[in-house]
Amino acid sequence: ALGNAFYSYQKLADKKLLSARRFEAYGVMGDTNKVSSIPVRRLRREDSSKILVVEDDRFTASYTAGILSKEYDLVLSRNGEESIIAYIENAPDIVFLDIHLPGLSGHETLAAIRAVDPGVFAVMLSVDTAKNNIVQASETGAQSYLKKPFSKERLLQAVRTSPYVRGNGANEH
Repeated sequence: ALGNAFYSYQKLADKKLLSARRFEAYGVMGDTNKVSSIPVRRLRREDSSKILVVEDDRFTASYTAGILSKEYDLVLSRNGEESIIAYIENAPDIVFLDIHLPGLSGHETLAAIRAVDPGVFAVMLSVDTAKNNIVQASETGAQSYLKKPFSKERLLQAVRTSPYVRGNGANEH
């Protein structure tokens, strides 16, 4: 019984934290100077390309980070609320976004990011290959969809499709 009570309390605490993070994310979205500078900051980046990975599964996040961190600057986020803030702060060249996240879904998160940066380049991730998820990913503005688990080659190929990624065989600006 104590375990169940603790679990219920933990879920409530997580929900409250995500609600607070959602308000924080919406506040950052209202920072018009920072939001309007996203394309400029992305274009002027002189060091390696920056990738935002939004993934709540630790194994997938670790696997993805292990592959990408060798060649790119990586920003990791575990939920949609954090990733909106991370996107605005970092102006990444590509976003890998899990569809099934705690709090805001990947679709809702992409819609919020697209509202502040219509030029976002996003690749949705999911073990779920239900046609409606793939269609919704496309309708929300995702450029691509990767089914989990994915290979290193497929991940790196997806990175190279972004028009913003520089170097390492990607499109040069």
